[in-house]
Amino acid sequence: MPPLKTTPIIIFAVIILFILFQTVRTMYYINTGVALAKEADAVKYEQSPANSTMNVLIIGDSTVVGVGASTPEESIAGLVGKTVPDATIVNKGINGRKTASLPTEIESLEKYDLIMLHIGGNDVVRRTGLVELEKNIRATIQAAKKKSPKVMLTSSGSLGTALLLPFGTRNYFEQKTRDVRRLFLHVAQEEGIPYVDLFREKNVDPFHTEPEKYYSPDLFHPSSIGYALWFERIEPVLTSTLQK
Repeated sequence: MPPLKTTPIIIFAVIILFILFQTVRTMYYINTGVALAKEADAVKYEQSPANSTMNVLIIGDSTVVGVGASTPEESIAGLVGKTVPDATIVNKGINGRKTASLPTEIESLEKYDLIMLHIGGNDVVRRTGLVELEKNIRATIQAAKKKSPKVMLTSSGSLGTALLLPFGTRNYFEQKTRDVRRLFLHVAQEEGIPYVDLFREKNVDPFHTEPEKYYSPDLFHPSSIGYALWFERIEPVLTSTLQK
């Protein structure tokens, strides 16, 4: 047993080593994600069938780009294309995008038969205040409703399961996800549009129980299997929205 006077030094050294380990580890997975994002952005899914029956806009963050999917066809946009093969699909996903940038861009676009909004994950990670976020998501939805008679809103699953995030912060980001989920659901209900709820409690969330399967190599974005799991909840809302 070390002398009592050396104990604080040992504890301090352990803390420093832990912080250095977490920093190096996090930077490794961030760099992995940056590489995946560049790769996905170059081939993000769009389609233009010869006899298109409708125009669909999918706009939002890296989950629209399809970061983490093995192929563009296995991204959310690709799965939408498979579900509605006769639709023209325009992909306006931007890596790292927060909700604040959406209203102005949507206002500058043409009209669509359906607009799918996929946003909110970066607002969780970058801790956008809820008052500001409510203003931004409401403005986004209202801008989209002017451009399309049908609008859907989807946000991320629980970011508390993302192993890229340093140990000790994940409960915080789970709570932030809950806050954003509650806010988005409330605003979507007030604005009269469907909200696709991807949040699952940790004990029944495959992203938590089998992260190596459902997350991509950056431990932040879904893998192809992860996107397919999300789409199990998106698809019935998409089908119902298109039938109205």
